[in-house]
Amino acid sequence: MMTYRAINLPSIELACSNKIFVSPSDYQRLLSQVEKEPIYVEISGFVFIAQSHPAVTEGIAMGKLIRKICHISLIDSFELKIFNSPLFYLGLMNIDVELPQIGPTIEISKRLLENAFRENMNDLVFNQNQILFLRFRNCPLLLTIWKVEGMNLINQEPQIENFQCQRGILHPQTLILFNTRSSNLCLY
Repeated sequence: MMTYRAINLPSIELACSNKIFVSPSDYQRLLSQVEKEPIYVEISGFVFIAQSHPAVTEGIAMGKLIRKICHISLIDSFELKIFNSPLFYLGLMNIDVELPQIGPTIEISKRLLENAFRENMNDLVFNQNQILFLRFRNCPLLLTIWKVEGMNLINQEPQIENFQCQRGILHPQTLILFNTRSSNLCLY
C-alpha cells in the first residue's frame, strides 16, 4: 500500500475517462506489482484504472467526481493499493442519469445511451454508489450506479442470480437499466 496526495487532472478532457493518472515512474512501480494491464487500484473502497500521464510528476491526478466519491480533498493524503480480488460479471446495473446543468429538456434514447456507456466504460470496474461522468453527444451526464447484481456463468451460459455484490465488470449480457429524476432529461 502506498500513500499519495490528490492533484488536479492535467487536462479537463481526462475527467470523461473516469480513471486516475500517475507519473510514468509510479506507473512502472505499480506495473511491477501486477501481472497484466490495465492496472486496477483501490482507493477508499472504490476501484479505478491507473494510467500513466507525462504531465503528472507526483501524486495521483483525479477528477472532482472521483475525489467526491472517495471523500478526498486536494490537501488530503490517502492510501492506494493494488486491486487484485476476483471480480463478478454484473448481471444487472441500475443507473440514475442526471444532467449536471439546468437547461432545455433533452431526450436521449436508452439504447443509444447504453451503446455509448458500453463503448466508453467497458474496461472499468463498477462499484455500487459510484458516480461516473459520460459525455454523450456533447452532452455531459452524471451517472450514479445505485444497484448491481452478480451474474453466474454456468456452462458458459449467463444466469442472472439475485446475489448482491459491491462491484463487478460488464458482460455482453449485463442488463443496464437507466432511470432519471431530472426534470430536463427524458429517457425513452
